[in-house]
Amino acid sequence: GTSIYTYVIALLEEIVSELDVTSTLYKQKLSRVEEYTRLQGMPDKLKARIATYYEGIWRMYKGASASKIFSHLPSHLRAEMKYRMVGPILSKAFFLRECDTNFIVA
Repeated sequence: GTSIYTYVIALLEEIVSELDVTSTLYKQKLSRVEEYTRLQGMPDKLKARIATYYEGIWRMYKGASASKIFSHLPSHLRAEMKYRMVGPILSKAFFLRECDTNFIVA
């Protein structure tokens, strides 16, 4: 029990430290993109759409790669986690509507 707790805390510390670095890298990338679009004379509406895209990606993922963060989880836990994220959408698909949850998760 204690070793699992220690392992989880260590992973969380790694994620937090990467998030700060990632935040800085994101801001630098956005700044370069904004500078490039300005230098290319792109219309303001297009520049705003591009910036909105990058901001949305940042808000959604915060620079973290789910595959990297959860790579240490056993495959059955990763499958359940993925199902919880997309299950409601999958359950609406006509060809999966009648399927058991265990079938979809597998």
